[in-house]
Amino acid sequence: MSTSKLASFIVKFRFLLFALSLLFYAWGAIQLPKMVFDGDFTSMFPKDDPYLEELEKIDETYLQSRNLIILVQPPNKDMYSRESLELIQKITEEAWKLPYSIRVDSLTNYQHAEVDGDNFFVGNLINEPATLTKDALRKIESIIESDINIMGRLISDSGQVSVIIVSLALPDVGPMTLETLQTSTAASELLDAANDLRDIFVKQYPGVVIHFTGEPALEQGLLDVSISDMMTLSPAMSLVVIVLIWIFLRSLVAVISVLAVLSITQVIAFGIALQLGYYMNPVTVLAPMLIMVLAIADSVHILSQYIIHLREGKEKPQAMEAAIDKNFSPVLLTSITTGIGLLALNFGDSPYFADMGTISAIGVFVAFIITFTVIPTIALFIPMKLKREALFLTPLLLQLARWVVKNNKVIFWVSIVTSLTLISFIPATELNDDLDGLLDESVEVQKSVRFAHKHLGGFRYILYSFESGEPGGVNEPAYLHHIDSFANWLRQQPEVSSISSYIEILKSLNKAMHNNDSAYYTVPNNRMLAAQYMALYEMSLPVGSDLSQVINNNRSSLRITVNLNHADNKAIIALEQRAGDWMNIHMKELYATPTSGTLMFAHFSMNSIYGMIDGSLLALAFITIVLIVGLKSIRYGLLSIVPNLAPAAIVYGIWSMVLGEVNQAAAFTFCLSLGLIVDDTVHMLSKYLYAKREGKNTEDAIYYAFTSSGTALIVTTLALAAGMFLMTLSLYTPTGTMGMMMALIILTAILFDFIFLPTLLMRFDRQTEESKNIHEAEQTVEDSPSTELC
Repeated sequence: MSTSKLASFIVKFRFLLFALSLLFYAWGAIQLPKMVFDGDFTSMFPKDDPYLEELEKIDETYLQSRNLIILVQPPNKDMYSRESLELIQKITEEAWKLPYSIRVDSLTNYQHAEVDGDNFFVGNLINEPATLTKDALRKIESIIESDINIMGRLISDSGQVSVIIVSLALPDVGPMTLETLQTSTAASELLDAANDLRDIFVKQYPGVVIHFTGEPALEQGLLDVSISDMMTLSPAMSLVVIVLIWIFLRSLVAVISVLAVLSITQVIAFGIALQLGYYMNPVTVLAPMLIMVLAIADSVHILSQYIIHLREGKEKPQAMEAAIDKNFSPVLLTSITTGIGLLALNFGDSPYFADMGTISAIGVFVAFIITFTVIPTIALFIPMKLKREALFLTPLLLQLARWVVKNNKVIFWVSIVTSLTLISFIPATELNDDLDGLLDESVEVQKSVRFAHKHLGGFRYILYSFESGEPGGVNEPAYLHHIDSFANWLRQQPEVSSISSYIEILKSLNKAMHNNDSAYYTVPNNRMLAAQYMALYEMSLPVGSDLSQVINNNRSSLRITVNLNHADNKAIIALEQRAGDWMNIHMKELYATPTSGTLMFAHFSMNSIYGMIDGSLLALAFITIVLIVGLKSIRYGLLSIVPNLAPAAIVYGIWSMVLGEVNQAAAFTFCLSLGLIVDDTVHMLSKYLYAKREGKNTEDAIYYAFTSSGTALIVTTLALAAGMFLMTLSLYTPTGTMGMMMALIILTAILFDFIFLPTLLMRFDRQTEESKNIHEAEQTVEDSPSTELC
């Protein structure tokens, strides 16, 4: 069926098609209450991530707990004073009362071992802070500063900040429905109680600073950000759309039509996504806004062309049929190419971005259908009075087109030189990312993270679980010596702040048993003695304290925690590789695979970046093939590569020149941009080719492309750019980065299509026209009757 017949069919049966759209809209609305939010930190990683699998194995081997970290800076900023230690003791006691708390570790209840004659004692390092003498305080300070299990873990090196670690037994609630979120979650219940605790102590101790961090705080922060973005950014985008359409199209019908398309599209798209099992997360909550700006493009192209035909004097049904006829193929092409770009996000390792890409792709194809089933009904039903004059941008666009044609040679070469210069900065770009930079500085948990970085170097860590190969093997001296040597090597690495392990406890016990002689701060050389120390230590621990977090049940393996300074992903991966090399050389038989959320994020981020490079190239290839088929021209399909690829490359060059590095969000942006900026190229080329096939020369075809599609391209570009700039307000920083880069790419793309693409067409098509004219002239000479000279 030709597009003209299809247009007639759509206009003729518009009420039926509109009714079907409303039916699907109702179906989608029924699905919305099933919307589920997933705030689990591990959900941002692929299920087959080897580091995630290793982490799950460690969780099964040792007592699994999640920690709420309480950071305390006393008013006097001196943790070695009576008042400060008393404050820590009181907070420690109250922390036991927090929901889901199963253990609390702090400076005051740290289990310190001492030997007095034949008596062995393990107990709280500090019991009655208020009664401590100056000598006692100095002794405590000396013990703390000499114990590597305390320094950097429970107290900052400056002695100004203390750490209280609350181990939790949080229920595994999984993804949460809207109904669950409206009541309470385990994490929110915990943090509400923690905030109440903070309020109490802030009143009692004016000037005290208390922060909360840890996985529950981060997950709740991610969940809060998701809901905040969904509730604020989409309504703001709707307002922007209304304003832009009214300014440029000056039509209430256009505003109503577009809003109807956006509403119906979003509801149906999310109904489908929910049926397919997709969850909401900090990235997918932005899919509604992305669907909105993508759906605008289809609607505006139809409506602007419809208004143009009305102002030319056509009747409303004929004007709508003409608008559909001219735009159906270009809109179909842009929907397919945009869908390809969005689906290519699945090449990255991030389920968050992959889900957003898939949900948005669903929205793009729904928007394509809804545009042609809803707009004709509304536009033809509501009366619209228009003056018979061109859209106010049309004369300006014609002037621009003439200027470009007149100065095409200068514009072409200036564009080439400028573009290549900016793109040349890309090879110097560093690929990097930062786990601690996921949330905006205004988010409470992010403030806590920055505070921790400033005073303690942060709470990033790497876990190692070493198998001895036999029950009770953790007491084998050779095994212990190997791990101790590895821990000592790790302490010398610049990325490492401290090591937490049972071996340090064992060495302290050995030293205490030998009259605190420092020469005995080493691993016992007798397996039986090491086992006795372990048994003696465990029997002396108070209720709620044991070794199950660092040693497994049959005493065949132990876990060490490598606490890190603030380091970027590249540095963390480099440390992991150096540690692996060291183990292969010095303890190959005990080699252990490291894991942790920190390490998972580092690898996942870098893998996503490289994966998206492959995805982008594949998406570009598919988009080019689609354009070759859609435009029915290999020549113009290949020419489209330049305006499709150059804008993103230029912005990445500028980004590299200014910032020097890109993260995973920037990598996903490149792939996403391919699907969006093709819209401009497709409409310019399709209108240009339409005019050429109607017999116009190159210059006139360019003028036609500007005047017939220019207004719609400007409106959609501004709507897309405005939507992307709104995304920079997201409290999830990868989304903000993506929004900023996308806005810059979209604006660069429209400039490229208006300024450079016409000069590119003139260079190639003029040569073709000249060759054709020469060939026709030669053919005319050959076919003309010859005459003989007399």
